[in-house]
Parts: sequence; C-alpha cells; structure tokens
Amino acid sequence: MDHKNYALDESYSVISSGVTIKGNIESTDSLSIAGIVQGDVMCHKEIELAQDCCISGDIKSTSIAINGAKIEGNVTVEDRFVLDKDSIIIGSLSASSAHINGQIEGPVKVSGEVSIASTAVVVGDLVASSLVVENGAKLKGSYTVFSEEVNEPTMHNEETVIERYYQTQEGLEQDSKNDDFVITTDELDA
Repeated sequence: MDHKNYALDESYSVISSGVTIKGNIESTDSLSIAGIVQGDVMCHKEIELAQDCCISGDIKSTSIAINGAKIEGNVTVEDRFVLDKDSIIIGSLSASSAHINGQIEGPVKVSGEVSIASTAVVVGDLVASSLVVENGAKLKGSYTVFSEEVNEPTMHNEETVIERYYQTQEGLEQDSKNDDFVITTDELDA
C-alpha cells in the first residue's frame, strides 16, 4: 500500500486551503480537504487530506490518505488507511488495513495488516491480524497480533503479544512503575 498511488474517484468535492468549515460534513462523493474543518466528516467514498489540513472531529470513510494533516478525533475506515510522515492523529484509528508513516496518539484496531514505517510514532494500544514494523519505528503501548480476524470472539486464544519493555537511554529495560512499553526497532537489531 503506497499513498503515492492513491487516487480519488472522478467525481469529488474540494475544500481548499484558506477555507474553514464550522459544522459537520457528509458527502456521497470523494473529498479532497486542504482547509480547516471543525466538525465531523463522513464520506461514502475516499478522502484525501492535504498538507496543513486540520480537522477537529471524527472522520468516517471508505478509504483515507492523510498527507501532512492534523486530526483531533477518531478515524474509522472501511478499507485502506494511509498516514504520511508529516501527519498526526490524536484519537483512535479503526481500519481494515493501515500504512502508518506519521504519528498516532490513541488506540489502533485493524482487522488486517498494519505496516508501521521507520518514521512512525504510535502511542497507544494496537490490535491487528498482522503487524509489520520497520527499523526506527517508535511504539509505546500494548500490542497484540492475532492470526485470525480481530473481531472474532475467541481471539484471546490465538494471540501473540510482544514483550513489554520500557526504553531508557541505555537500551530496553523492564519498567516496574509502568505497564506500558516502548520498542525502538533499531535497538532490537543491535
């Protein structure tokens, strides 16, 4: 999944930079947003959030590509989700698949594969069917990977949990004061 190959449908609506919308947006067409939205965004197709876009509210869509935007709210995606290295989400993410290059501060639940790039920072609990983490990625929270779909009621029987560590200046050590952990993948290769 490469966000450079992400393309909007032929019919789409544009919210340009310099435009501020105060209130909720619902669209049956794809959306390209470069402005500011203070409210929820619901799109029945694809959303592309451009550089300097800022959304304060929840987002629901079929697919989302975020390129340099900031979101303060929960993101729900039926299909693919792409977050570039200059983007940040403060809120939860729920998707079928996710490619994370930027920063997420909140829980992440993906029913398929999560790919976390070397530039990514994820602070929050993560649950997925498959997890790929590149060297340099920074993760903090509890991370659980299942061999079956995430929504299965018996998923606790199939889990693989990454060991809990807390990062210090000297490397990875157990932190007795905090149940969270941080894994910096370059340190695991050393």
